[in-house]
Amino acid sequence: MKKVLKNSTQLILGLVLLCFVCSRVNYLLVSDDPWIRILMHSYYEQENIDNLFLGSSHVYSAVNPYILDEINGQNNFNLSTAAQRWDTTCYLLKDAYSRYDIKNVYLECYFWTNTKCDVWSENEQKYVPTDWIDAPQNYSIAWVLSYYMKPSINSLAIQLHSADVDHMLETIFPFVRYRANVFNWEEISKNIDVKKSEEYKSYTHQEFPTSIDGVQGLTEYRPKGFSYSENRIIIDADKNFSDDRDLGFNCLSPKSEKYMRKTIEFCKKKGINVKLYITPMTGVQLVSADNYDGYLSDMRNLANEYDVEFYDFNLIKPDYLDIDSGEYFCDLYHLNSVGAEKFTPVLWDVLNSSIDKNSDMFYEYLEEKYAAEEPEIFGVYAKKSIPRDDTPKHYTVASNKKDMTYRITRTIDDGDANKDDTVEVIQDYNANKTFDLPIDQHGTITIESKYNNQELSISVAY
Repeated sequence: MKKVLKNSTQLILGLVLLCFVCSRVNYLLVSDDPWIRILMHSYYEQENIDNLFLGSSHVYSAVNPYILDEINGQNNFNLSTAAQRWDTTCYLLKDAYSRYDIKNVYLECYFWTNTKCDVWSENEQKYVPTDWIDAPQNYSIAWVLSYYMKPSINSLAIQLHSADVDHMLETIFPFVRYRANVFNWEEISKNIDVKKSEEYKSYTHQEFPTSIDGVQGLTEYRPKGFSYSENRIIIDADKNFSDDRDLGFNCLSPKSEKYMRKTIEFCKKKGINVKLYITPMTGVQLVSADNYDGYLSDMRNLANEYDVEFYDFNLIKPDYLDIDSGEYFCDLYHLNSVGAEKFTPVLWDVLNSSIDKNSDMFYEYLEEKYAAEEPEIFGVYAKKSIPRDDTPKHYTVASNKKDMTYRITRTIDDGDANKDDTVEVIQDYNANKTFDLPIDQHGTITIESKYNNQELSISVAY
């Protein structure tokens, strides 16, 4: 008996020592993620959460919970993280349900995290469509979140589902992910300075990113899951979008769809009202998806299967919400704080009503919306190419009319301010909208278009 007691004591002391050593090494090596740290600190501080908004960064940039609090008199919270995986969404919902009396759950269904993404295969020397959850670049999304969560069954589930077995050590021990910095004293000192700062201790964070035109705007991470941003897309030069998704090929991914269904089914089982929606995106991103209407059909079929309401605010008619202008976006992906202020009340009016009353507010498909609009060139988007310096970059003009003709020229920036930049005509007016440019060159693309006696022009940096 004494031997068993002695061995048990030694085991417990060994585990305590291991945990202590790991925590100290984590402190030195693990880089801070201010958004998730501030988000989870605020999450655990809530007395109750009435309305829970789950999803990617499209939630925390577009939905202002403070405006919602004033409108509905309840406590609203965005439990959203960048590129949030659907397995993570499912377990976060279960964790929130175990802590709070959730009345309504609103699931943002941005196509980026619902569909397959292209992952480069060294063996095959090509991009391979891969489930968003299984893509190696998305392991860290779940790793970091579980690191900042309090110990629970659901935080453990997020951690265990975060990566494949080949990355088991990184999954269990956070500092292993940063092993390359073991002897990088500059990086270690930087981590220590951050964790000793007043901003870190007070759970606040501010940035002043600079846009392409040299304008700085405040970005501030606020409690309740809201990212306040003053940045705007105020010049056409910003409208160059890097795309890795073709919805004609990368349809709903099996694992993401499975956990989307699990999330909806959990709400149904627990008697929680659940609705699906998509926040506004820029025109260039919508066009870059190629088969966005096909994605909408898949989402509507899934929503109808569960008798759940689904709204895409990219299809809302301008009489109800006119938010296409760049002044409402902080970049080509996200609304800024002005956009969120305009969007949030409309979002709540729709979600708090019924689909019978709201149906006339929306176009049915993107094609119908574009048919009703004036012609516009949204910018250009670049598809992924083979990751080599000698490979050209494939560009496509993003516009809302199929029968436009385009004249495309480019100015090549040679880096010499004393010399005139080289101007090259890529094509004269014709219906072609795709072209290649050297990946190592930079300058300005100018696109001129004619449509029904109307002339349009846009200049985009590349």
